Amino acid sequence: MIEALQDAILNKDPDAVVAALTDWDEDQRKAAIEPFNILMLALGFERNVIQPCSLGLDDPLVKQKRERDGIQQMFPWRKDLDKSLLIDYKMSYIAWLGRYALESLEGCIRFPTVPDHEAWAARILADRQPPWWDEWYASVTSKDRSHREIPPGYWSQLYEQKLVSADDFPAVINEFQIGLKDAMEAAPEATKLVLQEIPACRELVYSIPDQEYQLLEPKPWVPVIECLYQENLLDGKRLLESLLKALQGPLNKTERNGCLILMQAAKAKSETLAELQTEWTGLLSDSQAVVAGFAVEQLKQLEKADLLDAREAVTALPGIFSHKPKKHAKTAVDLLARIAADPAHRREAVEAAAVALMHPNKDIQKAALELQEKHLQVDDEAAFKTIELHLETIAPTLREKAAALLQTESQAQTESAADQSATTPADSTFTDLSLLETRASTIPKPVKELFRVDEAITAAQEGHADLSCRWSQQSVPVLTTAAPLQPIETVEELIEVTSAAVERLEDPDTAERIISGILRLYNERPNGFKTMTSSLAKRACASIDSRPQRGLTGGYHGTAFSLLIGAWLERKPDEDDYLFLDTPLQRFLNRLNQRIRAKTAYPLISSATHAGGWLDPRVWVERLKAAQEQQLEVLETDLERSCLRLAPEHRTAALEAARELKAPYQALAMTALGGDGSIDPALPPVVWIAALRARDAWGDVSKLLAPEERVIITETIAKLPDVIFPCDYEWTAGERLADSSMQQDVIRAWPTQGEAQLETKQHQNTMKQLLEALERDEDPAEALKNITAQKNKTTTSFRFLPAELHHLRPTLAPPFLYPYLENQWPMKLDWYWCLATKALALRVESGSSVDTPFGQFLLPLFELDRPLTLMAARALWIATVSKDGSARSMATEVWIALSDSDRLDLDLLTRALTEVMAGGWVKLNRASEVLAEVAAVSPAHALCIAPVLEAVLISLDPFPRNVAVLLEPLDEMNELLGRAVSPELKTRLEPIKSGKAKPLAKSLLSRADFITPACQAAVSRLLQARLERAERVAAAEF
Repeated sequence: MIEALQDAILNKDPDAVVAALTDWDEDQRKAAIEPFNILMLALGFERNVIQPCSLGLDDPLVKQKRERDGIQQMFPWRKDLDKSLLIDYKMSYIAWLGRYALESLEGCIRFPTVPDHEAWAARILADRQPPWWDEWYASVTSKDRSHREIPPGYWSQLYEQKLVSADDFPAVINEFQIGLKDAMEAAPEATKLVLQEIPACRELVYSIPDQEYQLLEPKPWVPVIECLYQENLLDGKRLLESLLKALQGPLNKTERNGCLILMQAAKAKSETLAELQTEWTGLLSDSQAVVAGFAVEQLKQLEKADLLDAREAVTALPGIFSHKPKKHAKTAVDLLARIAADPAHRREAVEAAAVALMHPNKDIQKAALELQEKHLQVDDEAAFKTIELHLETIAPTLREKAAALLQTESQAQTESAADQSATTPADSTFTDLSLLETRASTIPKPVKELFRVDEAITAAQEGHADLSCRWSQQSVPVLTTAAPLQPIETVEELIEVTSAAVERLEDPDTAERIISGILRLYNERPNGFKTMTSSLAKRACASIDSRPQRGLTGGYHGTAFSLLIGAWLERKPDEDDYLFLDTPLQRFLNRLNQRIRAKTAYPLISSATHAGGWLDPRVWVERLKAAQEQQLEVLETDLERSCLRLAPEHRTAALEAARELKAPYQALAMTALGGDGSIDPALPPVVWIAALRARDAWGDVSKLLAPEERVIITETIAKLPDVIFPCDYEWTAGERLADSSMQQDVIRAWPTQGEAQLETKQHQNTMKQLLEALERDEDPAEALKNITAQKNKTTTSFRFLPAELHHLRPTLAPPFLYPYLENQWPMKLDWYWCLATKALALRVESGSSVDTPFGQFLLPLFELDRPLTLMAARALWIATVSKDGSARSMATEVWIALSDSDRLDLDLLTRALTEVMAGGWVKLNRASEVLAEVAAVSPAHALCIAPVLEAVLISLDPFPRNVAVLLEPLDEMNELLGRAVSPELKTRLEPIKSGKAKPLAKSLLSRADFITPACQAAVSRLLQARLERAERVAAAEF
C-alpha cells in the first residue's frame, strides 16, 4: 500500500513523497499508519513513528520488513559504529514528510510543520485538505498555544497553496512582525505573493524602526524592500521618513547604520530625495560620520539630477568637515567646487570650502586650497578670515600655498601670512628653558633620577624629547590626581542614581558608588519606598533578556548586579541566576547579596575613596578600627579586595595609626603598609597574600615571609600567577586566517610560571629553612623530614584574587564594566592588559560593536601618572591598527593623553609594535591615520609622535609598497619641527627611486636639523609636564 511512499523515502525525494500521497483520502491515510510505522522502525527512525504505536524495533513484523525489503537498520551515533550504520538524517526528514501526511490533528498541532521542508509540507496539506483544518488553524494561532512556533515562511507557503486567505492572515501577522525578512529568505516567491496581496504585511516594512533589535541586523530586510520596489508597491518617501525619524531617536551606532542600509535599499528617486533635502542637510552635522557621509551622497545625487537647492546645501556642507573620513570630505569639496562655478553661489561656496582646511587629511586641505586658487576673489573677506584662522592646522608643507592666497588681500596680510608660514606661533604654555632648568634644580636627586629629569633637559636643549617612562605605579601618588568619590548620602539619591545606571552606564566609578551605597543604606525604608522603587525593580530584576543591556545589570556580569539590587529591594531571586556566577566580581557581589538578605551586611572596608578603585590607607585603617569596635563579621573577600586597592601614598601615617588596632587587623595592616609583624593565623591565606601584594605588587613575596610561614607555600600555590611569585607572560602574534574574514586567536597572551623557576624557588626555600633549623641546633635529618612533610601537606583550596584576575574572559558587556575590572587591583594592571589584549585582538578585523566596546579597556591610560608598560603598549598598538572604529578612536585619544602628559616610552613602544607586527596582519594605513591625527594636535604631540613613526619605519624591512602612508605624516612633522631623519632611516630612504614614496623620501632626505619656534614650544611643554610629575612626587606624603 505504501510502496510508492517507501521508494520516495528511501530515495530521499521530497517531490516523490508529495506525489505518492496526492490522491489519498483520510481512510487511506489511517490505513497506511501501521505499515508506515513498521517502515520507520525497520529503518531505525523511532522518532518518526505515529502514536499510539505498540510496535518496537525488534518486533517480528519489523524484522520481517527488513528481511523482505532488504532494509538496513540505522542507529544513533556511537564511536564504535561504521558510518554506513549511522542514521541518515536527510532521509529521516524526508520520512517526517510522510508522517506529516498521515498524522492526526493532535500530531499536526504538536509538530505543525517539517523543519527545512516547509514548501513540501504546505503542498501535502493542500492536497490533503484535512477535515480538521479549522481546528488546526485555531489551535496554532491561539495565544495560549504550547506547540512549536511556526516559521513565517510556512504561513507564506500555506497562503500560496490557498489554505490561508487574506481574511485569515491578520491572525498570523504577529509572526511576520519580526519574521517577514525570514519568510522572504525561506520562501521568496510565496512571500512575494503575500506582499502583493495583503496590505497589512506591506505595512510592517514602515514599522521596522519601531521593532526592537530589527535595526541591529537590517540586511535580511533588504530583499523585502527590494521586492516591494520591483513590484512598485514601496512608498519610498514614507520609508525614508520613518527611518529619518528613527535617526533622531536614542539609537546606538549599529542601529543607525541599519537605518542607512535600509534607506539605500529603498532606491529612492531623485524627486523623492529632493523633497527631503532639508533632512539631508540637517544630517551633515550629525555626530556619526557614516550618517553625515550618507547625507552628502544624497546631495551629490540631487546635484547630478539638477534638483539641488544650492544655497541650502552650501550653508550646511561645512558640517561634514568635522568628521575624519576622507571620502565624505572629498565628496563635499568636489560638490562645492561645482557649485562655486555658478556666479550666483560662488561666494558662499568659497566660504564653505575654506572650512575644509580644518580637516586633518592633507589631500582634503590641498583640494580646498586649489578651489580657493580658482574661485577666491579679493572681496571674499569671510573666506580670507577662515583661511587665516586655520593656518596653524594646515599641513606644514601647504602653509606657503595658503599664505600666497592671503597675499591677494593686502601687503600687510602678506607679511603676516609669511610670518605664520615660516614659523608656528609659540605655544601658550611656552616657558623659557632656562627657567625650567632653574625649576628642576629644586627637585630632590632621587626623584630627578627616577624621572630622568637631567636627560630630559639635555634632550630639550637639543630640540628633542626624551621619550621614556621608567617608573612604577607604586612610586607615584594617585590620590592627588584621582577624583575623590562622593558617597551616595540618601536612599532617594541611591534610587535615582541606580535607576539611571540600570538604563545606561559608562562611568565605572558610578558602579562603585552604587555598591557602596546599597551596603550602607539597605536597611533604610522611607515612606513610599515600594512605590519609589517599583520601576527600578521591574527593570533591574527582570530576566537577563529583558534587562537593559547597556546598563549596570546588562551583559555577562549583569546578573550579579541584578541580584544585589534585588536583595536591597527584597525581590525573590530566580534560582537559575546563581548558576553562572563564576568570576571574582560576580562571587563578591553574590556574597554581598547573601549578606543583605540575611541582614548581616555592613559598610564595606574595600569601598574606594577615589576614582579608579583607589583606597586611601588612612581611611582603610579607620574602617578596620570601626569594624573591630563594632565586632563586625567582615567578609574575607572584602578584606582581600581592600588590601589590593590601597593607594601608594599616606602609608606612613596609616602605619602609625594601625598600631592602635588589635589582632588580627593590626598584623594585617602592618604587613600591608610595610611595617614589622607576622601574619596572624586567624586570617585566611587569601587575605595575607593580598596584604603582601599591597606591600610589593611586583616582587617575590616569599622573601617577606618568616621561616615558619614559608613552609605553607605548596607547589599548587607557588604555581598561581602573582600569588607568591610575580607573573610571567608569554606572547604570540598569530597569523591571519586563510580564506576567512574572522580574526580568531590573532594574539594570545597567558600567565605562566616556568617550571625551572619554580623548582629553583622551592629548592631555595627548602635550603633556607634547613639552614635556619641548623642555626637553632636542630637535628638535620629531623629538620629536613619536617620541612618535606610541611611541603607535601595537603592544604585547603583557596581562591586568590591576584591569580583569578588572570583568568577573566572577554565577554559581552556594557561600557562601564571593562574599566571597572581595573578597580579590583589598580596597582598592578598586567593582568588587565592581558585581558585587554585578548579582547581587542578579537575585533581587530571587525567593525565597531555596541555589545563589545573593547576600546573601553584603554581608559586607565588616561590617568595622569599611570605609567605605560609593555603590556599596555601592546594593547594600545592593537587598538591603533584595529578596524573597530570605536577602539581606534579611543586609541587616538590615548596617544594624545600620553603625549600631553609625557608618558610615551620609545623603547617600549618599538618593542611592542615589533611583537604585534610579527603576525603579518597589521595594516599600516590605520596606524598612520591615528599617529598623523595625534601629531596634528600641537607641536608637542608632533615632537612625541615623529620618533615613534620613525621607529615604525625602521622596523619595516623591507618597506611595504604603501610605505608612503607613513612617510607623508613624518615629512609634515619634520617640516614643522625642523627635524632631520636619523642616519639609520636615511640609509633606508636613499634607495627609493619610484612610486608615491619617491618625492616624500626626497623631501625627508633634504631636511636638516634646526630648532623652529614650534619645536622650541614643544620641548618646553614636554619638559614642563615632566617637571610637574617630579614635583608631585617630591611633594607627596608616602
